[in-house]
Amino acid sequence: MFRSLLLKLRRLAQRRVSRIVFYDLYLKLCAERGDKPYSVPTKLGWPSNSIVKQWAKGSTPREDKIVELAEYFGVPVNYLKTGDETLLEKEKPATEVTGESDAVIRSIMDRV
Repeated sequence: MFRSLLLKLRRLAQRRVSRIVFYDLYLKLCAERGDKPYSVPTKLGWPSNSIVKQWAKGSTPREDKIVELAEYFGVPVNYLKTGDETLLEKEKPATEVTGESDAVIRSIMDRV
């Protein structure tokens, strides 16, 4: 019983850390981009910017919202979930297309 309680406490602590990490990352990305934290939801077409207040209190956005935020800020989705800055070096955002990718796409289109 003690072990299961300890595992539950660890999981709760990890969730709390990830919530704090998300909001801190969100504020950092807003500052880097020059956006006010409450203006981003409006720019993304979300109905209310009170969602930022909920994030500040510790809630985390749904997966679809995290994906939209990652695309908006140009960072990998996993970076927003974990805060692991090594992901910024390894992964490129899904919205970026390199010149090499562009050449491959053109060659495929020429064949069709």
